[in-house]
Amino acid sequence: MTVLLESVIEQRVYAWASAHGWYPKKMTTPGRRGTADHYFHGFGRIVVVEFKRPGERPRGSQSEEHAKLMRHGIRVYVIDSVEQGIALLRNLGGTQ
Repeated sequence: MTVLLESVIEQRVYAWASAHGWYPKKMTTPGRRGTADHYFHGFGRIVVVEFKRPGERPRGSQSEEHAKLMRHGIRVYVIDSVEQGIALLRNLGGTQ
């Protein structure tokens, strides 16, 4: 069984999202570690996603950043498969 790279999972979910009414944005924050990978805008929501290889967990700086966002009422979803990412976005509004 081939394990997909994080970048492949990101690309496939990004492509699905773009084709199904979401406006995805890759996030980078110069000088600040741990920023979540993507923000998906659509259907009256902003969905924050951290992509990982299957079974991989967020690094320390990522977990710290996720905790900061959650303290401000923002949920961060950690996704480690294409199917999981599509299911999340489909359930949150991208059912087209």
